[in-house]
Amino acid sequence: MSAVLVMASCGSNNSNSNINTPAPKEESVPLTYETAFEKAFGPRISQEPDTLALGYYLGMTKAQTSAHIKNLEQARKVQYNNYIEYYMYTMPLTHYDESGNQTDNYSFRVSTQHYKDTLQVLHLWLKATDNHHSGYALLTTKLTMEDLYKEFAPIFKAKGFLSKAVNPEATLSIDPKYGLPEAKWGGTEYRFVKDNTLIRLWRGEDWYYDYFISYYDLSVVYKEQQDIAAKEAADAKKAAEENAAREEQKKDYLRDF
Repeated sequence: MSAVLVMASCGSNNSNSNINTPAPKEESVPLTYETAFEKAFGPRISQEPDTLALGYYLGMTKAQTSAHIKNLEQARKVQYNNYIEYYMYTMPLTHYDESGNQTDNYSFRVSTQHYKDTLQVLHLWLKATDNHHSGYALLTTKLTMEDLYKEFAPIFKAKGFLSKAVNPEATLSIDPKYGLPEAKWGGTEYRFVKDNTLIRLWRGEDWYYDYFISYYDLSVVYKEQQDIAAKEAADAKKAAEENAAREEQKKDYLRDF
């Protein structure tokens, strides 16, 4: 009897040890900008909306963004410029020169883009002609992309964004795949990604010394690209069917000739 009890006890201990032994952890893939971006350019990762600049957030409708900018105006955080018909946001930026640095106030145009009534892009547009000293010397001629990177990279990284320096010339054939406007000017572009949010520090094409800080909802950009691809496929199928029908009709005519 005691031998049976000993065997049962041993069996019980072995069983418990198997249950309590933690399963080996799966090796996690290091999160890089590339892997995070590929994941961001897809369906919504989290239902918790990401907060962008000036209190904007992902998922806003046109009505919500319109009400939000009005609230910012009432709070005196932005001012509407009747001449250029943009809301303006003033921000101190530092130019890092050889003597150290110099901080000046710069005006940004605030604009939004939507796709199917969902906020897709928030642009803070630092336009050269909006920023000049007395005598019309452009403030933005002093700024560089590296200055903007030094200013904002610590903030974005502290919020968990992964960053990457991009050569615009190397992305000209890649960006259209992701629905991003191509950079037209030379120099380095800086990008930051987290969840479905992509932030670009980049040069636009409207005029020289124009810069953008652009926030993209990549899940909405992805949805638009999927819709475009579906429409192109449907149009191609329709065109093929119409062409096949014409060929059949042509055969009928040739038989009667």
